[in-house]
Amino acid sequence: MKKTILKSIQRVLLVIAAIAATVLFSGCDGYINVRGRIYGTNLTKSTDRSFAMVDTIDRVPPPQMIPIKGAEVVIEPWGPDESAKMTNAELWTLRGLTDESGYFELSMVAEPGKYPATLTVRQPGYQPLEHVFIHDRFKHQAIIILNSETIPEKMR
Repeated sequence: MKKTILKSIQRVLLVIAAIAATVLFSGCDGYINVRGRIYGTNLTKSTDRSFAMVDTIDRVPPPQMIPIKGAEVVIEPWGPDESAKMTNAELWTLRGLTDESGYFELSMVAEPGKYPATLTVRQPGYQPLEHVFIHDRFKHQAIIILNSETIPEKMR
């Protein structure tokens, strides 16, 4: 009787060990989430370009920014030089539009690890933006400032 109980306990422990090993050694997908706001301005100098700040605030935003509704936001989990080499690139490309407050949020399963990712923003009347950032965490915060394509008379 004791041998039967011991064998049953061994089998249970073996099953538990197998389940634990499967969970421990199974591959885990990565994830990318980028959310933020897009603003437009036409009060900058003619030499200023549109810019993005992802996971940092390293520039002073210009005054009198306005939220941009309907801007196209594209996230690619690779650098711009790698885009041509990607097979099924569209499958791994995130696309979205900003709401009336300039807000966007895009997310998907992505390759785990640390690598360059590309943020592209387009809106008619504004300079397009392509910004490469390092994808090294699940969630990213972004502030994008698009400069107007037309510079006011006083700024020329």
